[in-house]
Amino acid sequence: MTILILEDETKIVDELNQILNSLPVSLEVMTSLSSVEAAIHWLTHNEIPDLVLADILLIDGLSFEVFERLNLDIPVIYCTAYAEYALDSFASNVIDYIIKPVKAEKLNESFQKFFRINSLYNQYHLEENLKNASTKSLPIYQGNKIKLLQSSKICYIYRQRDLIYVQAKDMKYLLNRTLDKIEQELDSTEFYRANRRFLINRKSIVHIELLQARKLGVNLDPPIQEPVIISKAKASDFLRWMELEKPISPC
Repeated sequence: MTILILEDETKIVDELNQILNSLPVSLEVMTSLSSVEAAIHWLTHNEIPDLVLADILLIDGLSFEVFERLNLDIPVIYCTAYAEYALDSFASNVIDYIIKPVKAEKLNESFQKFFRINSLYNQYHLEENLKNASTKSLPIYQGNKIKLLQSSKICYIYRQRDLIYVQAKDMKYLLNRTLDKIEQELDSTEFYRANRRFLINRKSIVHIELLQARKLGVNLDPPIQEPVIISKAKASDFLRWMELEKPISPC
C-alpha cells in the first residue's frame, strides 16, 4: 500500500513516519511534500498513491486545492490542528479527520476504516464489472488459473455429479457457479435453460426431435450421449424462444 504525505513541518513528517512504521500493515511512503505546487507537480508526474495523509495548511495554501485542481479522487486522511476545516474536507474523498497531535492508536483506527471502505468499494465494482460483462464472458478454471471465456464460444453448460461444466467447441471447463446464477448472467435470447441440468446456446442446436408425451429432444454440437430433454410443460416456450412457427416433425 502506497502513501503520500502532505505536511510542511519536518518534525511532524518524522513523527508520522514513525507511527506508520509501527502500524500492523504493510506500507510504503512514496514521499512527503510541503506545498500545494510541489504536490501538484509530483502527482502529475508520478504514480497515484493509494492513500494521502494531508495537513490542511501547507506553506503556499490549503491542501484541498491539490485535489480540486487535479480533479483527483484519492482517499485522504487529514491530520491537522484546525478543526474548523472539517466540513470543507468532505468535498474531497475524506476517510478521516484527525486533530493533532496524531496518535498511533487513532491513525490505526483511520487505516482500518480505510480498509473497510476500500473493501466495499472493490466488491461493488467487481460485481458491477461482472454484471456489465456477464453477457459477454464467464470466468472459468483452467488448471490453477482463471480466464474469461466469451459467451459466444460456449456451446452449453451442464451439471454432472454436482459439478458445473462449460462445454466449448473443443474443450470442457469447470465453472464455480450454480446454473441458476449463470442463467441470470447470460443473454436469455442466446441461452435457454432446457432443464435442471442443461443451459444451451441456440447456436449449438443441431436438430430437435418430437418425443412421446409431447416432449422434445434437443441434439447438440458437440454431441452428447442422449438428447437434452425439454418437458411437455416447457416445449411451447422453448419453440417460441427458437422462433419456430410450427412444431417439428418426428425424425
